[in-house]
Amino acid sequence: MHVIQGALQGRCSLLVQRRCLHGRIAGTRRASTKCRVSGSGQQRAVSAAATCDEGAPAAATHDASGPTHAVHLSRRAALLGLSVLSGLTLNLGGGGSAAAAPLLRSLGWTVPSELTVLNDLEHAIKIYWLNYDGDAELFGSLDPGSVFTVKTFESHAWRFVDTSTGSTVAEHVAAAGQQVVRVASKTGGVVAYTTAQSSGMAAPQQHTLAGRGGGGAGLAQQEQLAAPSAAEPPRPLEPSSPAPPATAFEGFDGLGNNETAYSLAQLREVSIYPGGGNVLLALPGSDTPLEVALAGPEALSLVAATGSLEQRRPSTLGTWTRSLLASGVEVRRVCITRMVDGIFYSRIVLSRPNDGEGGGEGGDGGAGATLCSLDATPGDALSLALALRRPIYVNNEVVRLHRSVMDVFIRRRAAMEAAAASGVFDEAAEAEADRAAQDALDSITRAIPSAPRAVHDLQLDHTLSA
Repeated sequence: MHVIQGALQGRCSLLVQRRCLHGRIAGTRRASTKCRVSGSGQQRAVSAAATCDEGAPAAATHDASGPTHAVHLSRRAALLGLSVLSGLTLNLGGGGSAAAAPLLRSLGWTVPSELTVLNDLEHAIKIYWLNYDGDAELFGSLDPGSVFTVKTFESHAWRFVDTSTGSTVAEHVAAAGQQVVRVASKTGGVVAYTTAQSSGMAAPQQHTLAGRGGGGAGLAQQEQLAAPSAAEPPRPLEPSSPAPPATAFEGFDGLGNNETAYSLAQLREVSIYPGGGNVLLALPGSDTPLEVALAGPEALSLVAATGSLEQRRPSTLGTWTRSLLASGVEVRRVCITRMVDGIFYSRIVLSRPNDGEGGGEGGDGGAGATLCSLDATPGDALSLALALRRPIYVNNEVVRLHRSVMDVFIRRRAAMEAAAASGVFDEAAEAEADRAAQDALDSITRAIPSAPRAVHDLQLDHTLSA
């Protein structure tokens, strides 16, 4: 426990990985240092909730009876775990059916954040990004005593999972600036401590997580961040994304969007080449098809869905489709929902029987059927739609972005042709056309959501002293 009395002090320890210039681990060592951070301001008390063996919450408080201020920490100081400001615990004990956790997802991509995760557990954890649809995307594994840093954005949600059991040990929502999350053991569970962050932070935030195990309703957990001082800039505006859907399926795609938000597309052409392939989707009102790049296995699966690669024994796609049909599950449609960093996201909308338990959900499930929506790569989704002859829909925002990009190239080509026809075509005219096209593309791509980016080369000072 750190006690703040005019200054923050304590002894910190960190297992540091030594790496060569190429990033290879050359060994580890334990570093220990005595830390002291001065401050001024009002009194504060920072609390963390822990769970006891019976599943009931037990209070664990870090007393803070001295002044406080907005702490500016370097990467080295942050990694040493100075100034623990918040705690978040999850109940991992007990049996029985746990309540379903609230849907947590990322919202905005305009305010940068740098998140560093320290694994102080005795086992490895997996780090997942909960994307803009609330689906988990694996970003890497973290061994005990290791460090992982990612360039992310404010409001991005993260989940830490035990690699041996597959259970969630903690979840975290990133804030603006730099922050460090230390995943450590706690009585009856696991706690994720968040260290001090850069200026411009928000006033206290909180989000609720459901209890894991023990049954019953979820346990409200609070993540308390440092309140800004009067000298700090105001908090950036909250992202304008809508709230996550409250039910398992909502709207036309399971994400809350209506059918009017989509356009019906037609598969025009599939091409394969060594290592991958492309699929062209014809869009209404557009002479230029939407091109979707495919990985090698996805391209072969899509070609197999046309029936041109039928073999003696069942293919993976054939086994998949027959399994759905045998279980009474019907594929309703495939939706390409959004583009993130140039990557298309899609969902498969399924209708499954209710075993006579009542009507359907989502408006078109039908009597005795329930609709559900699954995250899938465009290649897998399009292969399934082609094999079962199901409709393919593209979100109108994706269609608009596609048309806007194509319009930029059309205008550039027209400008080059006009310059050549007038006899003034030269390097200066070409450079001006390229500049105008690039400015137009930049204005378009700013509206495209961004994904986090892992920092692979994490450099630490060899001498760790506060």
